[in-house]
Amino acid sequence: MAFEEIIGQERLVDNLKKIIRSSEISHAYLIDGLKGVGKKQFAISLSKAILCLNTSRESIGSDNCTSCKKFKDNNHPEFHLIEQDGSIKIEEIREIQKNIHIKPYEGNKKVYVILNGDKMTVQAQNALLKTLEEPPGHSTIIITTNNLKALLPTIISRCQLLKLRPQGVERVANYLVEKLGINQEEARVTATFSNGLIETAKNIYYSEEFKRRRFKVIDIAEKLLSTNTMNILNEIEFFNAEKDDIEEIIDLFIYWYRDILIYKETQEDSLIINYDQYIKIQNQNKIIEFAKLRKAIMILEEKKQQIRGNVNYLLAIESMLLNLQDLFNNN
Repeated sequence: MAFEEIIGQERLVDNLKKIIRSSEISHAYLIDGLKGVGKKQFAISLSKAILCLNTSRESIGSDNCTSCKKFKDNNHPEFHLIEQDGSIKIEEIREIQKNIHIKPYEGNKKVYVILNGDKMTVQAQNALLKTLEEPPGHSTIIITTNNLKALLPTIISRCQLLKLRPQGVERVANYLVEKLGINQEEARVTATFSNGLIETAKNIYYSEEFKRRRFKVIDIAEKLLSTNTMNILNEIEFFNAEKDDIEEIIDLFIYWYRDILIYKETQEDSLIINYDQYIKIQNQNKIIEFAKLRKAIMILEEKKQQIRGNVNYLLAIESMLLNLQDLFNNN
């Protein structure tokens, strides 16, 4: 992806393009932003732009030079990506230190990207700090994080901080329609669930698990309106299987009742998250009173907090479901 194709960060991209053209590139950048805002793609696109040999052109990093073509083919010798599922240990940082002072074979720059830098151990951060204090002029280190507090203040102070902002629901929806060919209704639902975060939206769209869970939650919400207790208790198996992602499940219930509440107050569909379930929301709006919707959300929030603590998980789920059923079926 060319640098200027980054969605929602236009001012930041323009400023960085000016810096790259003037050859005043910092020795270290720290990219901060919410999970799902696109920090990895931004770091990679910035790396490509820094390594681009045609910086005098309007479009930097757009596959028109040998460097960009190698970058696109994932075989650029001066681009180094550090990405770990767990913690980033001192050994990974020492690998950087082994060759960061060696002059580049191609062009005049080398770039090292450390994804999720907040996962670095304290030892790894202290080792990196030594490199940041005496940086070679031909190398740039790019660190991404969604938790600045986990980084040493001395690391933060030696980097140029780049803050990424959420792209917004409308822009993300338009991106999904134009770039991924999603129909407008599904794009709107996906973008809304993503809270306007582009990478989160793409993950939701491609996740069959998310879609399955969402429709299951809507089905259970329908069953909670009946007095058949066994139907509700039979759903505990679903919650047991989804224990590791229970907060997402509870949030889906909260979004559902929030939508009904908003529709009850406004009679508008523009603020509804579950837009594709508009008819069901209309129908449940006729059944559930305003005060009960607010109480339902309170019950769900309380159970989410309890489950984070040391409680019996299945008893907490059973209590949550029966409390909701009782709430909706009693005056």
